[in-house]
Amino acid sequence: MTIETVTEQPKKQVSKKLIAIVIAAAVVLIGGAVSAFFFFNLSPKEQYFLAEKKSAEFIAEQFEKRFQSEKEWAEHARNNPIEQSIQLSAEYQDPNGLFIDETIQQMINHSSIAINSAVDLKNKVVSADLQANLSDLKLSGLEVYLTSEQIMLGLPFLDELLQIDETSLNKLLNKMDPYAFPDDETFKFDAFFEQMSGSAFEEDWEYLKSEYLAFIYEELPEEAFSTETDSIAIGNEDIKAEKLTMNLSEEEIKALLQSLFDKMQKDEKLKEILEHHFSAQLGSPAKEVSEMLEAFDEGLQLAKERLDSHLQIPNGMTSIIWTHKDLIVQREFSIEFGPSEDELMKLEIAGTQQLNDREQTFDYEINIEDFSMENALKVKGDFAVKDDETTDSFTISMDDVELSYKGTETKDGNAKEFEREIGIDVNAGYEQFAGSLIWSGNAAYEKDKMNTEHQLSLDVEGLQPDMLSLIIHTDAKTVDEVTLPEDQPTKDIGAMSEAELMDYIETDIAPQFQEWLFTTFGGFMSEL
Repeated sequence: MTIETVTEQPKKQVSKKLIAIVIAAAVVLIGGAVSAFFFFNLSPKEQYFLAEKKSAEFIAEQFEKRFQSEKEWAEHARNNPIEQSIQLSAEYQDPNGLFIDETIQQMINHSSIAINSAVDLKNKVVSADLQANLSDLKLSGLEVYLTSEQIMLGLPFLDELLQIDETSLNKLLNKMDPYAFPDDETFKFDAFFEQMSGSAFEEDWEYLKSEYLAFIYEELPEEAFSTETDSIAIGNEDIKAEKLTMNLSEEEIKALLQSLFDKMQKDEKLKEILEHHFSAQLGSPAKEVSEMLEAFDEGLQLAKERLDSHLQIPNGMTSIIWTHKDLIVQREFSIEFGPSEDELMKLEIAGTQQLNDREQTFDYEINIEDFSMENALKVKGDFAVKDDETTDSFTISMDDVELSYKGTETKDGNAKEFEREIGIDVNAGYEQFAGSLIWSGNAAYEKDKMNTEHQLSLDVEGLQPDMLSLIIHTDAKTVDEVTLPEDQPTKDIGAMSEAELMDYIETDIAPQFQEWLFTTFGGFMSEL
């Protein structure tokens, strides 16, 4: 084996797009931030953010009620060892053999893949194995074991497990690519378990909410808010609503952005959060993470320096909400911004929503316009609950393209059955296409076990209904512990030198792989 050394690449420059994204994201954050404060004598500013807070909490509560069983099981799996089996199979029906001949059809219909896993997030142990049944051919022996210290891999043609710890893994990767994997930096297997549990994300999100939403709230000037009583039409009903307006001038927005960027630059906790989440992605090696953080700092600094020269907001920003019974029923938002007054982009959001325990509906239109184009994005949704049955619909449309979702769900205790359809409709001149993914199934959740069955099929013009279906069956249960193999021999490839590793691959792995390949697939291939 030859291991090449990659020469160091030149440092990437911070793009203008990064600067624009930083500024735009901050502007949107200001317009839509939700305050966490309650006051007895409410000023217009306090009323505005309290309405945002209550509306957001109401939607979150309805979402949690809808998926209470799934949430409880996820929490249970986070705190207990879980054993799970996922089986995938397919059904193909094409009696005329228009696309696939009968032999291949039979092979598809008599094949399946099973993934068996066990996870203990508290003790940081994962085991998984893959089994496949391809017609009469059975494959097994692919195994993976992961702890916070090491990873072990079992291959079907080896009697021993391949083992490597995270320090040795980094050394091996360093030999392959020293630019991306420096000697003194390693992948942390702990990050994998943190991602699966979601605990780190929840802690970081709570910090960002408490730190930055509170900061924005305090920085916004009281005089930017006003209130008045108004009469509006929601659906077929005229209601009396409280109209709350936030109107920020260009100077106020820039002053707030300047303060926000200053705070972000000095916030070491924020940088730790970014570094942690960049590092948690196995596709982001240490060197790349360092460059991302450096680009983030440089982007903030350039954004600060160019606020006056590269950002124009001639009409400021206006956000209006109408509230009824303390919840938002209508919203309007508008802003024009760009690098110069000749290159302004206009963003407008307008729509209505109705929130109650039995039904949540919303109808919004988002208009984006600049000197070269104009687009309108329409978003509609209706989520209704009656007794133990729910009916949902959701559409997103722009020009001649529409994405849609329709679903029904019936609940009986801890069990539920559902039918869902995700569709796309494109009608743009000569480009016409319509089709949908049909997703049906059932699920049952108990305190210490869970099982689900999902069936996915396509409804597309030109294909027979249910021509191809994918079936996914899942069984999960609580176990006492997740164990690792103790009686199986292991080979620590991390402790090998480069020469020893090459010799092991050439004299052990390669010959056994070739023999297994011929023995396993030789007869199978001859029958095709």
